Amino acid sequence: METKPFLNGLGLMDEMKSSHFGDDFIGFSIRMVNPKTNIWTIYWADTSSPENYLKEQVIGAFKNGIGEFYGKELYLGKEYKLKFTWKKKSENTALWEQAYFDEKAKEWETNWTMEFTRQN
Repeated sequence: METKPFLNGLGLMDEMKSSHFGDDFIGFSIRMVNPKTNIWTIYWADTSSPENYLKEQVIGAFKNGIGEFYGKELYLGKEYKLKFTWKKKSENTALWEQAYFDEKAKEWETNWTMEFTRQN
């Protein structure tokens, strides 16, 4: 996956390909920051749900090197609370986690993680 900045750093976009979700799965995100509030909005589109192309997925901010972003996800006709967490592990690495809120257990359940390394 390659991340590309645009609009002088006000946004980032990336495309992800994975066989985990099927041979032809491609995901695409656009992350935009409001420079006055430092609030980020992440938009998402993928080949598994073409009827929902480029939907607003989560909104949040970074504080002390950790980004927390919240939204909702429709899955199999039911809406779930969604959270993304970004953590800077080192100058060149970061960890991303996706979690859904388990209403019965009243806790966030992480279901997907990715580690990123900056390419020089």
